[in-house]
Amino acid sequence: MPGGDKFCSASWDKTIALWDFSPSQPIEDESETQGRKKRKTNNNTKITFPCTEIQPVSILTGHTQNVTSVCWPHPSAIYSGSWDSSIKQWDAATGYDIKTWNGSKAISCLRFSTEANLLASGHHDKVIRIWDPRQEGKEVIKLQLKSHKAWVTSVSWCPSSYFLLASASHDGTVKLWDIRSEVPLY
Repeated sequence: MPGGDKFCSASWDKTIALWDFSPSQPIEDESETQGRKKRKTNNNTKITFPCTEIQPVSILTGHTQNVTSVCWPHPSAIYSGSWDSSIKQWDAATGYDIKTWNGSKAISCLRFSTEANLLASGHHDKVIRIWDPRQEGKEVIKLQLKSHKAWVTSVSWCPSSYFLLASASHDGTVKLWDIRSEVPLY
């Protein structure tokens, strides 16, 4: 989650796990430090934290194939992409699947632009698809970007311009796109 101690992870078991890494209370007494990690602060005082194995606070289920990518751009919404060719929007508070968009090809990566309110997904068919989650039906896919020669493995929106998108592929290239055009800039 942006700016928080929580995050989500995708899994090959078709699920999304929600994690809470809120720090435990530090222990100052040296006699209680067995099984604990020590960290020095800027003023050279030692602070220890309990070493415990954490469990996910929630498991989201609904995909029928491996979940390959998740993003948590808003405190209330999580997006996931899967080899089942779908993108799901989840309510972060309840864990409910609130919207599903079905595509035609397996999804390998997914990113959300908070500025443009668009999703970019990379696929095994070498195509990048731009989705508008505010739309319904076939209009949800706004654009298909084609230039890679192999699987698209990563997409990332430019933080300073919501028109710019970078993509990487198993073809060994990184491309920069202006989504107002279907031709890569580089």
